[in-house]
Order: sequence, then structure tokens, then C-alpha cells
Amino acid sequence: MTMIRPLILAFAFLSSACAPAWQKHPIDTAASGEQLCAKHQARLITAQGYAAPASWHPLYLQDPEFIEDFVKPFPNRIPPTQSLLRSDLFSIPTTITYCPACQHAADRNRTYSSNDVISVSLDG
Repeated sequence: MTMIRPLILAFAFLSSACAPAWQKHPIDTAASGEQLCAKHQARLITAQGYAAPASWHPLYLQDPEFIEDFVKPFPNRIPPTQSLLRSDLFSIPTTITYCPACQHAADRNRTYSSNDVISVSLDG
């Protein structure tokens, strides 16, 4: 039993470190159990959408200015690798959870285009 607790703690720590903090979507949980955007206290919407292939990486996701100006202010927006609309790029069915207020603000403040991308093959 004494060995299990440290293993559980180590697993929890490593699991929480998988993504940078700015990529994590801060949420609150209402008394009713609904997930709320921590910034706007708006109910998060879950909808069917589409994802780009895992090999598609927008260059601007590496840009610290993009993270400060676009990602952090709108923490529960739809990620740039997903879309509610199917297209040639966004063709893999997925479930998307987002805050409508974050998404609306992000759409109004968009300064990066989908042309600022790089496609990287993960096949080797």
C-alpha cells in the first residue's frame, strides 16, 4: 500500500504535465454539474465537429505573441486544429467542447490566418 500512493501521485503529476498550461482549458463546475468557462462563467457547448490530421501544425502555435494575445485571453475557444465545419483540411470527425463567449471574442480578434501553417509528416 505504501508503494501505491507514490506511484499514483507520480502518475497524476506526469499526466497533468502532458500539455503546456496555456493549452489547458480552465473550467468551473456548477452545482448542477454543468461545465462552465472559468473566464465567462458561460455553459460550455459540446458539438460534433472536425479535426485536422495530427500531422498538421499551424506555425503560429509556437509564437509566444500568439499565445499571449490569442490563446490566453480566449481559453475555451475552438482550437485552431478543429472546426465546426467540414472541409478538405478539417475532415476527421471529433467532438468539440468550447465556450461561445470565448469563441465569439476569438473570432473578432483573429489576426493569424490558416495560411500560416506547416504540415509535418509523422510517418518518419
